[in-house]
Amino acid sequence: MQKTSKRRGEERQKKVRTTSEKNTVYLWSTYQKATVSIRVTYQKYTLDLLKTYQRLTKKLPTRYREVGNKLVALYRNASDNLHAFGSLTVASLRRSGMLLSEGSAVCCVFILCFVVLFSDAQAQFAGERAAEGLNKIKPLEIGDRVPEELWEMPLQVSDADGIRDNRTLNDYRGKLIILDFWATWCKSCIEGFPKLDKLKAAFGEDIQFLLVNSAQTKDTNDGVLKFFERYKANFGYVPSHPLLIGDTIFQQLFPHDAIPHFVWIDPSGKLKAVTHPNEVNVANIRNVINGRAGKIHQKTKIRTLADGPKLFVDTTDVFAASALKPYVEGLRQDAGSISVLDNHTLYQVTNNQLNYLCALAFSEELRDVELTLQVFDDAFDPILKQKLLNPLPYDMYCFQVAKRSMLTATEGEQFLRAYLQHILNLTVERKVEEREVYVVEADEHIAAIKTKGSIKEIQRDPALGRQYIKNVSLESQINDMRRHVSLPIVVKYIPRMNVDLYFPENWGAMPEEAVIAFYADKGLILTKEKRTVELAVFRKFYNN
Repeated sequence: MQKTSKRRGEERQKKVRTTSEKNTVYLWSTYQKATVSIRVTYQKYTLDLLKTYQRLTKKLPTRYREVGNKLVALYRNASDNLHAFGSLTVASLRRSGMLLSEGSAVCCVFILCFVVLFSDAQAQFAGERAAEGLNKIKPLEIGDRVPEELWEMPLQVSDADGIRDNRTLNDYRGKLIILDFWATWCKSCIEGFPKLDKLKAAFGEDIQFLLVNSAQTKDTNDGVLKFFERYKANFGYVPSHPLLIGDTIFQQLFPHDAIPHFVWIDPSGKLKAVTHPNEVNVANIRNVINGRAGKIHQKTKIRTLADGPKLFVDTTDVFAASALKPYVEGLRQDAGSISVLDNHTLYQVTNNQLNYLCALAFSEELRDVELTLQVFDDAFDPILKQKLLNPLPYDMYCFQVAKRSMLTATEGEQFLRAYLQHILNLTVERKVEEREVYVVEADEHIAAIKTKGSIKEIQRDPALGRQYIKNVSLESQINDMRRHVSLPIVVKYIPRMNVDLYFPENWGAMPEEAVIAFYADKGLILTKEKRTVELAVFRKFYNN
């Protein structure tokens, strides 16, 4: 009995020892895993901290160098200016007969330099005070008088070579002042500068253009100057008007969401107009300078996608509705899009020329047909023909169709086709026929009109003098021929090149024979031939 009891006790002890050993091994294993995990995590985050520290500290010397270089440059510039100023002053005093000792001369220069620096600081503080005053002024409306703070605010303007000058708007007071808001990335802005040169030459001291490059364009002073360096090297052109770079005040007083953007301040100091480039022309400028009443097309804020579509089609209690309207100011140009409204799908094309609408509505009829082979039936509406061949600035249309179900772009274009046919009585048909055409071919004289490489210009305003084009593709000029001749044009051979062309004074009123002779003299020979050609014919649509 005692032996059995002793054996059981030994077995229990053995079992306890075994369990204890297992638990000890488990705890040791867990401890090892935990310490390894902690060590790995510690190493990982320590390494991340070291990398972050190295990356941040690596930038500091660069920042210090940049700031240091700027301070050194400012110091050297100031030292050079003061040295030159001192030398000039002493020389002037001596020339005037005032013989000064060296000590007296130094003292005199010191006093003069102090006055100059103090005056410069005063001007800076005045600029800051003016800017603070303008920050409290709301954007100006048409007819508002420009506040005095703006007239007195110092402006650091420069020319395209970077030569700076301190001015105020007061320097131009009494003239027509036109602010041209632009950016280096705005091609149409740059191509409009030569036109301003001609307008300045035409109106002289009665007008002042100021080229404003606002901070919101993200351009920098160095970037703008380098841009004009490249333009001067590539095209031999730089603008002649004062530049205001990095503006923050004018962009607040005359807010805008698209450039080019023109602000007109009339000679009496009132905001006269806010316009597109088209309105900056001889007739409007002459009217404003002379104080004559004249209606100027005003530019308005553009509706963004966030504003939602501007509906001019009535969707009340209808399954489908469509509408065609002329140009709508402030409506963003839309090449054809689908929007989902509360219970309708909307397809719209907004502020596009008639030839673009026709390209959508009659895509099969016009596909792969050259512009020079798109012709007009004798009965076709002459007003529509003018809008297709030579549209005026606002010869544009807006089209919308809304449907209380799904609507695809193809269906929208079918609605547009029906609208053009039944409302404008316009249709297009494609046909092959044998008929008389002009065949155009370039000869050796074409080399004489090859562009000299200047900035691109298209001068079509007779009020500014002789009409001309510069650095424009020859192909586009061939397409322009169809406005001046009565037959379709087949191109046999023309080189791929840009050209400079100066047109006769009566261009646009010349008879067809004179037009053909003009082009022949420039190396473009037009010959009448009978050929079988495929045409796209614009004709009047008759409702059955």
